[in-house]
Amino acid sequence: MASLFRQLLTAAVLAIGIASVEAARADDVALVVVNAAHRDLAPLPLDGVAEALESELAAAGFRVTVLKNATTGGLLSALRRISAEPDPDGAAVFYFAGYARQLRGRNFMIARNAKPARPFDFVTQGVDLDSVLSSLAKAGGRAQFAVIDGAYPEPRLDGLSGLEPGLADQPAQPGSAVVLGAEPGVILQGQGGGSQTASAFAEVMAVPTARLDALALGFATRAEQLSGRRMHVILGSDANVALVAPVLPDPEPDPEPDPPAVTTTEPSAPAPKVTTAPADPVVDPAPTGPKRVAAPEPAAPEPTPDPAPAMAAPEPLSAEEVEAQLDVDGRRAIQWALQSLGIYQGGIDGAFGPLTRRAITTFQKLRGFDATGVLTASEMDLLFELAGS
Repeated sequence: MASLFRQLLTAAVLAIGIASVEAARADDVALVVVNAAHRDLAPLPLDGVAEALESELAAAGFRVTVLKNATTGGLLSALRRISAEPDPDGAAVFYFAGYARQLRGRNFMIARNAKPARPFDFVTQGVDLDSVLSSLAKAGGRAQFAVIDGAYPEPRLDGLSGLEPGLADQPAQPGSAVVLGAEPGVILQGQGGGSQTASAFAEVMAVPTARLDALALGFATRAEQLSGRRMHVILGSDANVALVAPVLPDPEPDPEPDPPAVTTTEPSAPAPKVTTAPADPVVDPAPTGPKRVAAPEPAAPEPTPDPAPAMAAPEPLSAEEVEAQLDVDGRRAIQWALQSLGIYQGGIDGAFGPLTRRAITTFQKLRGFDATGVLTASEMDLLFELAGS
């Protein structure tokens, strides 16, 4: 199912235009850190995560650095390298898979060589999210996307006195989106799900030109579907920008008008003549005796009217029926909303051609709906809500 979803999503993006991928600047950077092995902590089953993320980010045009089982110094050095050449128009991505915990409202990623004996050791033996986001903002000033998949259970960590459980709802910086691999304060029940979460991220990165907030929400939705765990999205201000700036394709061609309906009217047959036989004449009977007056018969009671049938609940409109009721302004509003999310680059003309249909399909896939290319009423409401209509 996951592979089919990925194939469909990738096909939709390729149909929009490979030029969108080519729009990524050479200075768009990504840092992937997968810490499956630690000196004093239990290993994590994260096989294949680094390779899957590296492949998809590179295909999206990012210059990718991968660290496996990184030490504190190695992780800090990698952050310094990617921020050494600031690019205010670029984008930066950070993905961490391993152990992470919160301390006083700040999230710390734990390095391979860490040996925490008390909570404060995270400050000296780990790397906090604020440092990561600051480095990302220097490396790519337009947009930053960070994922912290680190709420895995570990007896030595969770047994530290004075340590808050799980991860914190730490504010994101302007122009950034952060997704935590579990809800704040929650420790996962098992060590599985890391590969499914990475697969979900790889799938949404097939549409890097989508708006950053839409990408983060789409990733969280897809990861929840694949891994069965709840994710947490933190959006900074100004997160309504594309992670990768798209290249505008040629204007959308006008759709061909539907052929006019042809109706055939058959001549009606002449109505048959009806001949009515004359009625027999009425003859008054001859009087036979004195005139008698008959007593009036009692009037029959008026029939009681049948109760009105109960009104059945109206059938919900299908997506096609909902769309058929849209006027030109309604169709333009949908195109504007899709464009504001960064998944439609056509004209706002109210004509639903191939580009509009592909954008609707991409939106449905990002949100985990059936990819029909036609919006239902509830999908339309969500689209307008996310676009800020």
